[in-house]
Amino acid sequence: MHIKLPGLVGLLVISFTCFTATADCNDEANEARLDNRLEESEIILANCLNDELERLARTYLLLGLTHYDNGNHRKAIKQYTKALETVPGYVTALANRGLSYSMSGKIKKALKDFDAAIEIDPQYMRAYYYRAFALEKDRREEEAIRDYSVALQIAQTDDDKKRILYRRGVLNREIDQFDSAMSDFDAAIALDPGYVDVYFSRALAFQHSDQNDAAMAEY
Repeated sequence: MHIKLPGLVGLLVISFTCFTATADCNDEANEARLDNRLEESEIILANCLNDELERLARTYLLLGLTHYDNGNHRKAIKQYTKALETVPGYVTALANRGLSYSMSGKIKKALKDFDAAIEIDPQYMRAYYYRAFALEKDRREEEAIRDYSVALQIAQTDDDKKRILYRRGVLNREIDQFDSAMSDFDAAIALDPGYVDVYFSRALAFQHSDQNDAAMAEY
């Protein structure tokens, strides 16, 4: 069965900012070489090579995301790994490989990737969000809630915030933190009154605490 991470299923693809090389960068470098501007030629070629490697890494990333969408995490992991071999420290590839590891039940490998991504970019929100999901699967609820909370602080859009609040609320409900769960659900609905999943989860929370009339109203 193909299961995706609830909430932020649209995986972020970070574009590299230095895709400025043109198709004739090698020709430009060669002209500089022939004109005996050797240092300039070396700089042009280095930039050209960096751009091509980054372009190739992004292609591997997109292949990985495509395999993820098809539910094939083994193939996705392989492509993310190729992206990282091409451009070490590619944060998006690390985070998404960690997510596929999580989906495959390889929690230790997943956490290693998330930790590496956060070390490189402490402001990369999805690394915290995905790590929280992995910790949740590993029954490390308090750590997961901390990561959801960090992700919420970093999140820039209401769309991201409501999904983080929803996932944190679900986890709070599952560990019988009723008040915290309802607070998260209320905040998510305040951001999006049409967020149907939250009403359903809020109904489950009411039902779990024997507030059946309130649960029926939510349903």
